[in-house]
Formats: sequence, C-alpha cells, structure tokens
Amino acid sequence: MSRPASRASRRHGVASVELAVLAIPIFMMIVGIWEVGRLVQMEQVLLGAVREAARQAAQGYIVTPKGKFTAIYTNGSSTVQAGTLPGYLDDTVIEYLTGAGVTNTTNLKVEFYFLDASGNKDTTAGHTEPYQGKKGDKFKVYVWLPYDNFRWTTATFWNTDGLGAETIWFSLADKDFTLDTSVPGWSP
Repeated sequence: MSRPASRASRRHGVASVELAVLAIPIFMMIVGIWEVGRLVQMEQVLLGAVREAARQAAQGYIVTPKGKFTAIYTNGSSTVQAGTLPGYLDDTVIEYLTGAGVTNTTNLKVEFYFLDASGNKDTTAGHTEPYQGKKGDKFKVYVWLPYDNFRWTTATFWNTDGLGAETIWFSLADKDFTLDTSVPGWSP
C-alpha cells in the first residue's frame, strides 16, 4: 500500500518561489529608502552651505590674519573692488559641499540679492554684492545643486532636477561714521 504524500513534501520549493516573487519589490523598496535618505542628507548639507554663505555675506568685509581687507562677492564674474582681495560666496559653498563629501559641483547655482521691505528682489537699491550692504539690509542667498551631482543610484523614483536651499539674513556691516579730527581748543 502506498503512503499519501506528506504536507512537507508537497510544499518543497515554495519558499524559493516566494523569495523570487518578493525579491524585486523588496530590493526596489530598499533602494528607494536609500535614495530618500540621500535626499534628506543632501537637503541638510545644502542648508548648512547656504547658512555658511549667508554668514559670510552678512559680514561684507573680512580681514585676513595678515591684515588684508577681503570684500565678499557673489562669484568670480563680479567686478573686484580696487584695493581689496576678493572672497566669493560660491567658493564658500563649494568648500562646504566638498567637506560634506560632494565632489561634483558642476552646474551649482549660488544667487545673492538684496530684498526690499516687502521681501521682493530689490532692483532699486543700486547695490548687488554682499560687500555693498549697509547695516540691517535684508538679503537672500539661494543655492541649487543638480540631482545627478549627488545621487547614489541611477534609478529614477521621482521627477526632480535638483535640490535648492535658501535663507534670508540681514547685513551686519558697521554703520558709516565720520571722525572729527579737529583738536578741541581752550582759551581762557
């Protein structure tokens, strides 16, 4: 008399089939979580970079350890003021990104502009570079980095060209003042 097949022998290989069916969605989910993590990380890095650039822009001028005045400009295409060394916001952002492990900075955008009282781009102020700011002038720094510069996989899970970060600060430049050089006199 033959024995009926046991339950275990009828399910032989089912685990392999289940793994094969579920492996692709699980793998895609893991890669998606990995990419979302990278996006969150890069958003934090860009926020740090834009804050560092705004901190430098708020100063307007810095003095090197050797006593040289350095005027802060937006980028290398700016006209350099005579008698000063140039310091550039885009170099500050690139240094910050490089320190965070982002080595590809092609097509990086760094924008700087002063804002009017209503928060719009001020086109009437007559000054466009950070070193030209007066104490209390409101300005915005914007940084944008293409997605292809920091992505870890070639999978495209969402439609994005890149990440951007912005911050609004106030200029911390000293108020202009004049010094009276005449010596006070006394007459009896």
